[in-house]
Amino acid sequence: MAREVDSCAKLSFEYIFREVFPYYLNCGMTYNQFYYGDPTLVIPYKKAKLLRDSELNAQCWLSGAYVYAAVAGVLGGKKYMESPIPLTQDEVESINDLNQINRNERLRNLRDKLKQQSKDRRA
Repeated sequence: MAREVDSCAKLSFEYIFREVFPYYLNCGMTYNQFYYGDPTLVIPYKKAKLLRDSELNAQCWLSGAYVYAAVAGVLGGKKYMESPIPLTQDEVESINDLNQINRNERLRNLRDKLKQQSKDRRA
């Protein structure tokens, strides 16, 4: 009989709410929102927490990437990155455009230098 009571207690709504309540507190819900508010309110709170967790994970990964680049630069004798790691497609395109401009400028300088050398040889 005691086992039946224990198993029923574990499946009670009170037990379920007490087990789930700390998670939703962590999501930002208040006691009153959780126990007395609209039950569907838990959905946006859970989604918001997942978004925050995902953002935090990305920030931690990005921090690791910067640390890795710094350590690789020190140990490998390489230069540390000149600009931040691009996070959006617009930033990637902007960097690509800037790189293309720099390549064109270097090619112009090389062409001008070769022309000058050619003139100097003729003279």
